[in-house]
Amino acid sequence: MNGANHCMSRITTYPFNIMGNGWEKTTPTMEDLPLKGDTVIGNDVWIGQNVTVMPGVHIGDGAIIGANSVVAKDIPPYHIAVRKSVQCY
Repeated sequence: MNGANHCMSRITTYPFNIMGNGWEKTTPTMEDLPLKGDTVIGNDVWIGQNVTVMPGVHIGDGAIIGANSVVAKDIPPYHIAVRKSVQCY
């Protein structure tokens, strides 16, 4: 899951090296990229629509993730995680 990480020690985080035209010479090494660890999703996990799971998060077996949630921390097994709803009038 390290493919979406950006080098934070340079003047920009934009990955110019993917464009070619000589920029590939500036491809950062794996040591330059922040490693968040593996993202692990357990067995029998239900994930609602439009859920974003951040890198390095572990979701335990049997967990339920509600729609439109952002999972930024580990979810223990058999827990329910939902986004707090906001009502607009």
